[in-house]
Order: sequence, then C-alpha cells, then structure tokens
Amino acid sequence: MSQIDALRLQVIETDIDEARRLLGEVDFGADGFLVIANAELENGELLKQLVEIVNSKPSLYMATTPPAGAARFERHAVSIARSDALFFPALQAFLARHYGVILSLGGPIDLAPLPATELPAEK
Repeated sequence: MSQIDALRLQVIETDIDEARRLLGEVDFGADGFLVIANAELENGELLKQLVEIVNSKPSLYMATTPPAGAARFERHAVSIARSDALFFPALQAFLARHYGVILSLGGPIDLAPLPATELPAEK
C-alpha cells in the first residue's frame, strides 16, 4: 500500500436529489480497513453498518473492458485485494455505486445539493 499509517476521510451520503449529509469520519488504514473516527450522532448506526460491510469483504470487484474478441455485451471484472494499490479507488467506486456514499479526503464540505447537469439533446 502506501507509506501512510492512516488516512482520515469524511463519509458523505448523497440522495437521489443530490443533497448531501455528513455521516462522520473514518480512518483508512494501510491494511485497507476502515475504522470509525467519529460519527454524527443521528448517523452513527448507518456509518457503523457501512464500515462493517466494507471490512467484511476480502476484496472488491471493478468492471474492466472486455478483451479483444470477447462476445458482445460480455461483462468482465477484476478482483482488487486490500493490499493492491487500486483498492482505495475501488472502494470509492463501490461505495458511490452501491450506497451513494462519497469518501472525501478532507477540507470543508459544501453540503448543498450538487448542481444539476443537462444531458445533451438527442439527435
């Protein structure tokens, strides 16, 4: 992994309207496990459940591009072990995709809704 003992991260939940709320902070250790550093009072149980889910997984899977010659619409994934340098980005993607949770490296967090984005017009 890295030379860092632990990385303090803010855990932010987003909802369908893109509103955000701070759940608390976790430490991401060199071993790839999360430890709750502090939790917002009303969100403590949710943060505890997320940490338990993540810490129970020996590895995470990331979708990859199919190799040349693969059948059309065939899906491919690679297993990312906790000791792999790609584990942290895989963890961020996993939490965002499955739980609507962002791991922030710190700094002030604007909890206002994210600005709406417009999709390009269909041709």
